Amino acid sequence: MTSYGKGFLLALLLLTAGCLPLLPSTPPISSSPPSLFTPTFSPTFTATPQSPTPEATPTASANLTPTASPVPLTGFRLSPLSAGPITLVDLAMVDERVGWAIGTRDDTLYYLLRTRDSGRTWMNASPPYAGDRGQRPVLAVRDAYRAWVAYPVEDLDQASPVVWHTQDGGRTWEATPVALKEDEFRFEPGPLVAVDETHLWLLVHLEGGMHHDYAALFASQDGGRTWARVTDPWNEAAADLMTLYTTEMAFTVDGYGWATKSNGVAPGGVLVVTEDGGVSWSAETLVPPDVQETLMAPTCDTASPHLWAPGVGTLLLTCPYENPQAFVVHVEGDQQVALPLPVVAQSVRFFNPQEGLAFGP
Repeated sequence: MTSYGKGFLLALLLLTAGCLPLLPSTPPISSSPPSLFTPTFSPTFTATPQSPTPEATPTASANLTPTASPVPLTGFRLSPLSAGPITLVDLAMVDERVGWAIGTRDDTLYYLLRTRDSGRTWMNASPPYAGDRGQRPVLAVRDAYRAWVAYPVEDLDQASPVVWHTQDGGRTWEATPVALKEDEFRFEPGPLVAVDETHLWLLVHLEGGMHHDYAALFASQDGGRTWARVTDPWNEAAADLMTLYTTEMAFTVDGYGWATKSNGVAPGGVLVVTEDGGVSWSAETLVPPDVQETLMAPTCDTASPHLWAPGVGTLLLTCPYENPQAFVVHVEGDQQVALPLPVVAQSVRFFNPQEGLAFGP
């Protein structure tokens, strides 16, 4: 028997012109809204980061140089799951019948699953070897056939970090190494984003503490067959990306990107923006619409980023502490509009700028 977790549908958000305009003439959500973003990113990753401090040696590179060759794996076939309940912890439906999921038994083993009958039955589509199966992997899906998955690796002496890629629905896999540095002792993959069949980004958490999340950002321009480091904590231009814990990311093909943050200390919600493919980042503050002064804003989280174009996107703003509240925020240039939700949601899923779903505990 398959369980879909504990989430339930909270609200169907219909932001159509007949119900609620996307950009009504209401005050902006922030007293200091972000400016109109003009992307400067080139698909060849030619942007140059700022100079680092004298004590540091820059490791971020805007040139995507392949780090290793992929390892093809043939002969692997989808197999039925053995008996026992599976809980789905991540779900990505391609259409009404075909979808991918991450499933687990008692948080001890994680499987990559695939369905072709609207979730009635699931097949084990896991790569033959994928790091530490006892920790939750990250998943990115493009269609019924293309998917990418990365498992954490706690002991780099026992296994090398890789990103797995399939083009045939999980029947065969390629494993592409991700090069870490000597002083990076574990592989904890974070958000994995597939913008299209070619352009992908992967955030790897390196170390945290004191309201920082030091991470390395990798990118691929060939469908995940090679990965190169874009930025890391030694790049001064990426300092804003390293503050607070990055929960999710979204990118456009030309390299404009958002990173959402779990926040327990700063007023408002923090959204971090890149215009050059992830080399440099700048932080923006979002606050509820009834807040007059940013410093008086409650502490809020940002999540579920969706980008429709550079500078145009939708995300979730939750203020779960005193007087819990949540908003769906639409950003378009220097305008921001917040739609209140009836309860504090955990995530939103938008199908286009007008229609989406909100999910809660």
